[in-house]
Amino acid sequence: MRVWIASVLLTALAATPAFAQGTKPAQPAPPPQQKPAEQKPAEQKPAAPVTMEGSPLAGVRFAERPFPLRDDGTYAEYMSPVAAGVGRTCGRLETYGWEFTGLDEAAAQARADRIFQTTMGAFKAGGYTITEVSSKVAGPGLAVYTADTNKKQFLLFWAPVQDAIMLLLCETGAKK
Repeated sequence: MRVWIASVLLTALAATPAFAQGTKPAQPAPPPQQKPAEQKPAEQKPAAPVTMEGSPLAGVRFAERPFPLRDDGTYAEYMSPVAAGVGRTCGRLETYGWEFTGLDEAAAQARADRIFQTTMGAFKAGGYTITEVSSKVAGPGLAVYTADTNKKQFLLFWAPVQDAIMLLLCETGAKK
């Protein structure tokens, strides 16, 4: 997981009313201790960051590959009241982040817009009907959408954060 994305999102989410009601992020586990006899081989190259081609849950491909984000339960806790606010409940959850460090503000905004447009376009091309929904839980700059077909229903939560944009996607039941 890209640790900075999680910390920036948690900072952004902490400012929202529902999240600020006592939810605390899990602390990362300390690094494992090495025994003196165990030594890492010299010049071991770090593994390339893993990115996703698409959403296995929704069956949609991404034009720009995001990083999958690991959820310690914080994202799921946040999505529950967002879904309830639109008369749904969240089931399985996928979380993705696209980072764009090193870009000036205008270039970063253009890239965020492109990621949003191409991803939402992929949902539409996949047969989903996209509807922007109002959520009292989501704060300024955060956007919530439903993406529905006759067989699948999803809630899409977009969160722009410093040098990145995140997508929290959960499978929902039909609207009550």
